[in-house]
Amino acid sequence: MRIQLTDKAKQILESIYYNRPEIKINYQIDDKLEKQTGALGQHEIDDKTGDSIIIIDAKHITEQVITHELLHCYMYSAKYPKLRVLNFENDIINFVATHVENVIAHKIIQRKQDLLGIDTEDFNKKFAYSLGENITYEPNEFERQFKFSFKILDAEIRCKNIECNYKNAIMNKFPTSYGIFTQIYTEIINYDFYTPFEYRRAMIKILRVCENILFNNGFKIEFNRAIATEFVPSKRQLTLRVDQIFDFKPSINEFNDEKGYVLMSKSENQACYFINKVNTEEKERLAKKTLISFFDDLNIKYSVR
Repeated sequence: MRIQLTDKAKQILESIYYNRPEIKINYQIDDKLEKQTGALGQHEIDDKTGDSIIIIDAKHITEQVITHELLHCYMYSAKYPKLRVLNFENDIINFVATHVENVIAHKIIQRKQDLLGIDTEDFNKKFAYSLGENITYEPNEFERQFKFSFKILDAEIRCKNIECNYKNAIMNKFPTSYGIFTQIYTEIINYDFYTPFEYRRAMIKILRVCENILFNNGFKIEFNRAIATEFVPSKRQLTLRVDQIFDFKPSINEFNDEKGYVLMSKSENQACYFINKVNTEEKERLAKKTLISFFDDLNIKYSVR
């Protein structure tokens, strides 16, 4: 069994290679992907090589799924920022970082699929109508309600431009989750984002909303320090010193007690990068570099707004 790319998938592939001619894409078919993860496809990055890995569930080798994952790869090739966490042991931080990035990416991906004329209507309707079908009632635990709200959010982003009456059933069956979804979606619906700079700003907006929602329900987490958003500089900022753009805040990785720094953007008070195994002398050396030299030194990929 092989993955065959349609003409529209090949168009996306051409855009990927235009952005990064050196990129390698490995395709895999997994007959247990949906069963084990609930996903029909996945896009992963090999941290050692920088290669992309596209995994498709064996029962869902369709144009919709393949182009969706290729568009994740396109965003990677175009250097859209990624969310990163310092403490992998905190489940709610990991969840928010993964799902905020995903739903924001899915809005861009859905728009690009529409522009390419890829018919995702039946595919998206099936996804939306399947929400909660195996759950008899809304769970009492707030954390589970919060997590389910992101499934509703993803469905609404996918179904925004089609007639899909799935929300009435969800609203009645999962009222708390639906209320959380509404608070988050309000921030997305009136905000268009296309470029890496706009995409990053959108993620920060949603992180702030999530932080407030969680705080009001007993979770005190400072996402502006716990989740790094990378940075999309202007051409002028590339020539500035690092300490003109970022504050260096001491950090400790709770997993291995490794000391380092969080680079907080001065203008937004938002974590952008975590740097580990850096002593005070090295930190001072990095702080005096221009931003472009800092990126080159640490091999940080970036796009310019």
